[in-house]
Amino acid sequence: MLRRACAAAILAALLAFPAPADETRELKIATIVPDGTTWVRFLRSADEEVRLRTDGELGLKLYPGAILGDEARTLALIAEGKIDGAALTGQAAAEILPELRVLELPCFYRDYAEYDHVASGLASDLAARFAGKGWILLGLSEVGFANLFSTRPVRTVEDLRATKVWRNDGDPLMGATFEGLGVVPIDHPLGSVLGRLEKGEIETVYCSPVGLLAFQWFPSLRYRLDLALYDIQAVLVLTAASFERIPAAHREVLVGIARAQLRRMVERTRQDNEEALSVLARRGIETVELAPEAREAFAEGARRAESLAERLYSRELLDRVRALREEHRCSQAGGGK
Repeated sequence: MLRRACAAAILAALLAFPAPADETRELKIATIVPDGTTWVRFLRSADEEVRLRTDGELGLKLYPGAILGDEARTLALIAEGKIDGAALTGQAAAEILPELRVLELPCFYRDYAEYDHVASGLASDLAARFAGKGWILLGLSEVGFANLFSTRPVRTVEDLRATKVWRNDGDPLMGATFEGLGVVPIDHPLGSVLGRLEKGEIETVYCSPVGLLAFQWFPSLRYRLDLALYDIQAVLVLTAASFERIPAAHREVLVGIARAQLRRMVERTRQDNEEALSVLARRGIETVELAPEAREAFAEGARRAESLAERLYSRELLDRVRALREEHRCSQAGGGK
């Protein structure tokens, strides 16, 4: 109740005092990512650089930490014209462009290099698809590869089935993944996970190491499965209407700064996730290594998520992603030649 009251008060203040035309044009950007995290620090850096490069005529007004509500509420506020854009997770961004989730196929990538090759190959296509929906994609980013964290060790698919597994409020991609693994998940919104963990109503979650620390879930968990489940997507988007209200001379500046900051953010996020693993280990989170046969069993179950092709992305797009991944693997096998 307190969070909703605060959000309402902030939103009321936001709408009550619109900036005069001759002052800084501030783009209102919301995100559920907590303040102080790498994501928000880089967004603040982008704001500072944009203001500098536009002589103070353009800036970003940030609302981090779900201060205006969850991602569904954020999208509603954007639709109402009350804010201009958002830094969204892949699941929320899929409400705009379902095809984005083709980058989040579970157990699909061996490493970040494979993911980078695929994402780079799709970037312009995804930007065009967002534009077709009335949005400007300022850039792709990520939260990092999700791992399974649990209250008891998970060494096999059977172990996973025996725990209370969380799914993020009806996420169709993870729903298909868990279905392929024979797991019946428990749906809860992201904001309720901490309390559910503390009560023992959830025993297994999927999250990046940094996310586990940021959301303060780690005290209730004891084990991390060494399995790169999927690279959690994030995007920075504006409505096309908001973008077109920016002075033409500043649009290219904004896009260039946003994309450069997002590239640096990805690099820093990956470093942060490596460092977070060490922090979690010091806090008692034990890593469980998978036996080869167990790893293959997880991968086989996860591959069934590709059956979502007709609901989220076309078979053609899925085939393109597979081809880009194989292109990278062949280049590595051939020494890059």
